[in-house]
Amino acid sequence: MASFNVSVNFTVSPVTENFKYIALMGRLILMSSIFFLNTLVLVTLVRGRHAEFSDIKYWFLRSHVFSDIFVSLIFSTFVVLKYSQINIDTRYSCLLLYSLLMSSNQVSAMSLLFVSVDQYIAIVHSLHYNRLVSELSAKVAVSFSWLFSAIVGFLPLIIRWDQRVDHFTDCSVTVFPLAYVVFWGIVQLYVPCVLMVTMYAQVLVVAHRHIRQNQMEVQPQNVDVHPGSMPLSILKAEVKVAVTVVIMLVVLMVCWLPFNIALTLNVHGGRLLHSMEVVGPLAVTNSLFNPILYLIRFAKLRKSCIGMIRFKCCNKVQSSIVPINLDVM
Repeated sequence: MASFNVSVNFTVSPVTENFKYIALMGRLILMSSIFFLNTLVLVTLVRGRHAEFSDIKYWFLRSHVFSDIFVSLIFSTFVVLKYSQINIDTRYSCLLLYSLLMSSNQVSAMSLLFVSVDQYIAIVHSLHYNRLVSELSAKVAVSFSWLFSAIVGFLPLIIRWDQRVDHFTDCSVTVFPLAYVVFWGIVQLYVPCVLMVTMYAQVLVVAHRHIRQNQMEVQPQNVDVHPGSMPLSILKAEVKVAVTVVIMLVVLMVCWLPFNIALTLNVHGGRLLHSMEVVGPLAVTNSLFNPILYLIRFAKLRKSCIGMIRFKCCNKVQSSIVPINLDVM
């Protein structure tokens, strides 16, 4: 029967047992934090009272946050299976778990890409924004991102990419063929990052030009002063969102690039198999940074979260106070 790698090493010594316990607790804390923060942000975006939360770009942000929740649940499944030493007997069961993880991370990257496209159109092609971007197009884009991500994640199972069924000995990343790992790295990380860098380079140039044009005019800040420009206050808000996504792009690269490199080397020759114990949690940590950046950068979202928490706490306190019936005293 096949089991997760490195699990046989946990009974070697008390030191190893302590390391196992620390690693388990660390992963559980990480997954709980990711789930809690992303759920808090998602609930705020869905039930928040600010009219701004109904804007098109928040459709993509909701999809991004929901994909991070999905990542925490799938990775938690890996943690439970690994540290409880539950055996996975077949390659297909192992591929199913990894495919779910691949799909969820693909959705996260694509959601970030669609946020970038929305900002690109809003700033670079502001005159055509209402014609190009609508609620219907946002729904289609979100649906496409989830469908495309599912196809990419489950591709080895769909087309039987790898035929090494008889050689399955351990449920690890080596269950994937090298061709698929290279393909997934290109689709999940490199292509989205190149597209986002290209778009944001133009976004920042155009935004800087519009801001200079607005500042050179003596007219009020909220009046359009140039064909194709937008009010300065709106432009600054859009630029703030763009800068936030750029920061998230940098965090995405820092977290996922080591994982992609280690994954390729492992599948190619199993050279850095134990490195996955480090780069795996590092990659998933990207889903923790995203809601933190949302709360830090977006004041309305942060205030809505705080207000919602205070409202829930006040209701609990009030419900816990039992009124005294003076008639029976």
